[in-house]
Amino acid sequence: MNANASNKVPSITIVIVTYNNIRTIMRCVECIKTQDYPKDRIELLNIDGGSSDDTVSILKKHGFKSIQSHISNNAEAQRAIGLKEAKNTLIVSIDADNYLPHSLWIKQMVQPFIDDSRVVHSGTLHFH
Repeated sequence: MNANASNKVPSITIVIVTYNNIRTIMRCVECIKTQDYPKDRIELLNIDGGSSDDTVSILKKHGFKSIQSHISNNAEAQRAIGLKEAKNTLIVSIDADNYLPHSLWIKQMVQPFIDDSRVVHSGTLHFH
């Protein structure tokens, strides 16, 4: 995508909520890193519930800002912290054990917001 096209897509924040996700986090990060979306339009945010493994250090190594949550064992409450801390109005919430099916996934999820200003949510119909 060229620089002019980059300016036409909205900035997004990807929020990942974690707690000891060492088994799955690297594959999740790889799926995010291979997305065909302008990297300068993506904020990477991790809300962690007190991981004792290397989950947070892996995410930091890959450009995620990590926030330690004072709430543990409540992924939805942690996700709400991510919504509050996000710099952008478009939020992509990805679970730490989810993998994006192809490199155009984020573009496809964002496109409805570009096409129609009345759209407030975009979600997947099928999980793989």
